[in-house]
Amino acid sequence: MSSTAPPTMPSTATTTNGTRNQVGRIVARPPIGSLPTAPLSEDDEAHSRLGALSLDLGHAKIAEREYQAVLDLKPADPAAAHLGLALAYKMENRPDQARDEVISALEAAPNFKPAQKLLLELSGKE
Repeated sequence: MSSTAPPTMPSTATTTNGTRNQVGRIVARPPIGSLPTAPLSEDDEAHSRLGALSLDLGHAKIAEREYQAVLDLKPADPAAAHLGLALAYKMENRPDQARDEVISALEAAPNFKPAQKLLLELSGKE
């Protein structure tokens, strides 16, 4: 039994990963990787804010998840998300992963001062 129609749910159901079609039914979205990259989408912004708030509150694991979600959305400018992920790793006492993320941030934006400062800090040269 094979069908080419996308899976649907009754219009009264709620979902976070579907959109409504013309008749009000929820239809599945295409995979994230197939979507075009936008400079800064609402999803990027929401995950970035949650990541920053999580860092401020000392919740490194949540910040890690949120900044990774930003990177999974393939933003046009990933430097800030790499820096946020680096800060989460630093908070978790994972200096090697933090250094890798800082380097990724600097590859995306070589003059990004906060990333330069964190790299010096992680290298013990500050």
